[in-house]
Amino acid sequence: MKERVLGMLTQLAKHLGAVTLALALPVIVAPIAPAAPQNANQAKPEGVTAEKVLSDFRNNLQKKAAEGDDVAKQNIHEFDSLSADQKSELGDYLLGEKQVNNPKEEDFEKDRSEKSVSRYSDGNFSWERRESVPQNSADELAQERRIWGTQTFNFLGIKIIEHKVTGSYSADGKPSQILSHDCAVARNYDPIAEVTTTKSSSYVFEDAASFSCTVRVKRGVPSPWGNVSWSTREGTHVLVGNGAGEVTRNGWQ
Repeated sequence: MKERVLGMLTQLAKHLGAVTLALALPVIVAPIAPAAPQNANQAKPEGVTAEKVLSDFRNNLQKKAAEGDDVAKQNIHEFDSLSADQKSELGDYLLGEKQVNNPKEEDFEKDRSEKSVSRYSDGNFSWERRESVPQNSADELAQERRIWGTQTFNFLGIKIIEHKVTGSYSADGKPSQILSHDCAVARNYDPIAEVTTTKSSSYVFEDAASFSCTVRVKRGVPSPWGNVSWSTREGTHVLVGNGAGEVTRNGWQ
């Protein structure tokens, strides 16, 4: 009898463990943007003000513009056009004090004039996705397919962070072999966010080629001891292409 009771308890524990695990591991499919502190131990350091962060943000843009960055030049124009309230909202975001809703992939809407562009807006903040379009005349003859996809986070037309995944693969009707894979932080104008990216995986499955990059956003401020971090967030940017060289997915997981 004792052994039977122990057996029943063991089965119950396994069942509860499986349920707990399923509840604890939700699937995240959303763009990555610097977030507010994740717990009480990641409080914003004292002395960091919105005025200082906004000044550093504009200085970043000026530095990049002087280096020939046309996007930074446009950003300066858009930044100087902001109202006091809009600058305050941007400052709150840069300090991690404003939460921005992350969209699901199905929330993006295709641009009517550019089919390779889709957007999602949450108030004054927005995400933009762009991806490569195959050149049919050339790609139909070539066995190598090259694809790319970008994800950009913006505030009222001001680009803040942009990430890009690039991949190439051989295909004869359907993908057969991965040839190259690259991850890049195309732009980061946030003065207190360090954005890094690394290759996660690349493989062929069924009739598609998949390329993944891990993106890590670490928020912090300079100090005599190096950057003091108070918030870190990580996500995986996934790019998938088919045998024709068309991008079938450009999202997050």
